[in-house]
Amino acid sequence: MLNGDHGNYLIPVKPEDGYAEVALCEPWACVEASYTVVYRTQWQEGGGVWLVGDGHDVSLGAAVDWRPAKVVLDVTDSAFAAQVRTWAADAGVEIQEGDDGVARYDDIVVLGADAALCERAFPRMANGAILNLVLDRPLERAVAVDIGRMHYDHLLVVGTDTQDLAASYTPVRTQLKAGGRCWILGAAGPMGQMHLLRALSMPGKPAKVVATNLHTVRMKPVRKQFARQAAELGVEIVFLSRDAITDEEAFLQQKWTESDGQGYDDVVVMAPTTEAVQQAALVVADNAVINVFAGLARGTLVELDLNPVAQRGVRYTGTSGSSIEDLRHMRDLVESKQLPTNHSVAAIAGLEGVGDGLRAVAEGQFAGKVVIYPNLNRPLPLTPLTQLETVLPQVAAKLDADGMWTRAAENGLLRVML
Repeated sequence: MLNGDHGNYLIPVKPEDGYAEVALCEPWACVEASYTVVYRTQWQEGGGVWLVGDGHDVSLGAAVDWRPAKVVLDVTDSAFAAQVRTWAADAGVEIQEGDDGVARYDDIVVLGADAALCERAFPRMANGAILNLVLDRPLERAVAVDIGRMHYDHLLVVGTDTQDLAASYTPVRTQLKAGGRCWILGAAGPMGQMHLLRALSMPGKPAKVVATNLHTVRMKPVRKQFARQAAELGVEIVFLSRDAITDEEAFLQQKWTESDGQGYDDVVVMAPTTEAVQQAALVVADNAVINVFAGLARGTLVELDLNPVAQRGVRYTGTSGSSIEDLRHMRDLVESKQLPTNHSVAAIAGLEGVGDGLRAVAEGQFAGKVVIYPNLNRPLPLTPLTQLETVLPQVAAKLDADGMWTRAAENGLLRVML
């Protein structure tokens, strides 16, 4: 705790910080980490690179200044191969002729529009690797991608339709585009609401947010909680539910229409289905970012059209978990009042409510988080905030205008129950 891999794991908080808002920093740190992740903009220093495919008319470009430890040369174009060998000799980079069929690489550059080669290359990516598609023409079909590994193993797919293979390695935007259009897919769940709240709370807000979910009954409290806040901030917000639309094709068309016919600059995917990821790819604008936040299992293949990655600058991002530094960052956002984590509270309980709270989470009873107060001296069964008026009216009176948990409500709870 005091001397971990990343320093001291005990994180100081201010005496006036609320219990719930600090406790919720942990799940919130996972959300925030997906927006603050930084991807490499060159080959891994001292890493391994696999150049595979054609290579006709391709140049190294800015890559001549990069210094991996080894390049595996597996190309058919003799002129490009000679270019690489000359560069490697001058740069002191080891060249290996041909791939061994086993090694994993920090960077894989697929030269030429070959979907089958892309599928062969993807499993060879090491954790944190980048797959770079250098396309001389569009890929002939969709590519089966392990979306689970992309999420859990911090993988990135980039691409270019130019002859400069280094042109793909530009910084990846991970913050929501200021003034852009954002679609939050699965917005009614606990994590979806957190992404929605973040979109409305942080600087650089999108101009429009489209929040979708499967069921109208789940979306109703989300509308109640966020419609007023969005209006006050000048953010247009639209709530769509799948069960209110006639069929899937009509639902997709409505989402395209709500993007003002221009596609979304950001899509945040909370639904852990391959269909959700595929659908996101159909309605994106140029240079869009698709945040695959939902954790699909490793080995889950999704057939994706990767041409927009090379031709339109579309990027898929995915992160899992958070670090101690992310937790400290969230603490700072709470204490500076930039992110009101209290708004994620859906129900409260004393220690005796843990069992019911766990069952409620397993059954998806609440669209927000259950917070347990183990320090209470009086019993408090699991109590949704929507029913707090009948249990503790003096505490319920301190909820905000949208019925959300506040530090004042927590202070009132502690005065009554301690």
